[in-house]
Amino acid sequence: WLSVWPHPLIFDYGVSWPKDLLTTVPHAAVVLALLGATVSCLIQRPLIGFLGACFFLILAPTSSFLPGNRQTIAEHRMYLPLAVVLTFLLLGADRVCGRWRMRVAGWTLLAGCATAWCTLTVLRNRDYRSEITLYQDTVAKRPGNPLAHYNLAHVLDRTGRREEAVAAYRE
Repeated sequence: WLSVWPHPLIFDYGVSWPKDLLTTVPHAAVVLALLGATVSCLIQRPLIGFLGACFFLILAPTSSFLPGNRQTIAEHRMYLPLAVVLTFLLLGADRVCGRWRMRVAGWTLLAGCATAWCTLTVLRNRDYRSEITLYQDTVAKRPGNPLAHYNLAHVLDRTGRREEAVAAYRE
C-alpha cells in the first residue's frame, strides 16, 4: 500500500517478529502470487512481465527469507523498485485513458496525484531536518519501538536536553 500512497512513513519500525508461521501466510501468498504473475506475464505479456521482473530483481539484493536482527521492515529498500511501480501505473493509466478526452482526464488525475506525492515528500523531508525531529516522529508513530526511544534519548542528551533525555530513556 505504501507504494501507492506513501503515508505514514516510519524511519525505524523496530524489530517485528511474526508470532507464528500462520501470520506470515497472507503476506507470503501475496508475494508468491506476484512472482507467479510476473513469470506468467513474461510469457504472455512481456512488457508487464519485464516490469515485474525488474521490480523483483532490483528488490532482491536487499531482501531475504531469513530475518536479521534489525530492520525486519524497512521502507528504504523500496526506493528503487518504486520506479518500476510508477512506470507500471503510468503505462496503465495511458492504456486506460486511450482516447483524447480520457487521456486529458487521466493525465490531469495523474498530475493531481503527483502534486499530492510531492507534497507528502516535502512534509516527510521536514522530519529529516534534525535527528531529534526524526526520532520524535518515529517514537510518535511507533511508541513500542525501544530503539527509537533510546536513539531519541541519546540525541536529546547529546544536545544538552537532559530532562527530556531522561524521560525518553525511561520510556
